Amino acid sequence: MRLSSNAPPNASGAARLPRIHHAALIGAFLTASLLAVPMWAHHGSTGFDRNKRVHLVGKVSLLEWSNPHVVIHLDVGGADGKIDTWLVNTIPPNTARRQGSSKDSFEVGTEISVDGYQASDGSNHVNGVIIVLPDGKKIVTPDCFDNGPGCYRPAGR
Repeated sequence: MRLSSNAPPNASGAARLPRIHHAALIGAFLTASLLAVPMWAHHGSTGFDRNKRVHLVGKVSLLEWSNPHVVIHLDVGGADGKIDTWLVNTIPPNTARRQGSSKDSFEVGTEISVDGYQASDGSNHVNGVIIVLPDGKKIVTPDCFDNGPGCYRPAGR
């Protein structure tokens, strides 16, 4: 059976499909990759409001120790006795290790305090910039509102 094509058949009699030049294919892949880089990069304070500073004290209820950031689920008691769970966005796991933290630093039930910036949409999500552990050790993360050291900067900025 022979496929219909305007291209002449090859030696086996099958129709030849139009040839895609490798350079064009590589160029398309690189272009798509470059456009996607901001999604893979450290976004710092994207989605958080610098005018919504929060201070939380609560107990770790869950820890997500994975890239791109460690996320701490923090149960915080309100004045009314109601417990609200906040998601605390922190640093990447490798950075946390270099600063001397590990998964054990955030065992379920550990009480910590967090200073940071609340999500722009008002949800219980905070970009934690200072986290204080029970032993007094501080984990400090750049807030990245001004693209300081350690923050993602798009090329040309």
